[in-house]
Amino acid sequence: MANLLQNSEMLLFDWSGTISNDRSLIYETNQRLLEAYGQPRLTLDEWRDGREGWNASNFLAKQLGRAAMELYEEFSLLLAEVKVEFGEPQPYPGVIKAIACLTKGKLSEIISSHPQQHLEREAIAYGVSEFVQQIRGSVSDKVLSIKDALQQARVAPEQATYIGDTIQDVRAAQEAGVGAIAVTYGYHSETLLGIERPDMVIGSLEELVEQ
Repeated sequence: MANLLQNSEMLLFDWSGTISNDRSLIYETNQRLLEAYGQPRLTLDEWRDGREGWNASNFLAKQLGRAAMELYEEFSLLLAEVKVEFGEPQPYPGVIKAIACLTKGKLSEIISSHPQQHLEREAIAYGVSEFVQQIRGSVSDKVLSIKDALQQARVAPEQATYIGDTIQDVRAAQEAGVGAIAVTYGYHSETLLGIERPDMVIGSLEELVEQ
């Protein structure tokens, strides 16, 4: 574990489920939309591991037999209602302090599919923006974004690490040739993440700081 971090000149972070704790908001929105179409609610565990290979909107499309774009407006309206009820997403406890420590003396970026506008606003609100050089949101292909970040920074793949919470994050890191660290508190379970054989599986970013 220590060698991976020591050899990394650049740290790349996912956002939702890794830094931002928006999982409960997305989960509740998913369940309400399922109910609106006469489908039963899923338990959190069923939903976490049932989302293999899917993002939130594609998961709903699969469950309901609808195109993801057809559900986008309904999903967005329901999510706004859920945020009014539960509040805006917040960073996971200890994450900001951990990032401040981990990024010292290193290049760092956020690479996420989270909408750019929301990502920038949340990063400023959390106090994360001061620790990263660039924030890449609305990313549809993380492999290309990781490679682009490396090229711009002139960092070799073996000198970079991507930290995320889903199997898609692990696969993107592996395909881009960078180190892959998976966190278990986000959208995918430890069991599901372990199947992808990331370089590390951790229960918190603070575990990395301890190294």
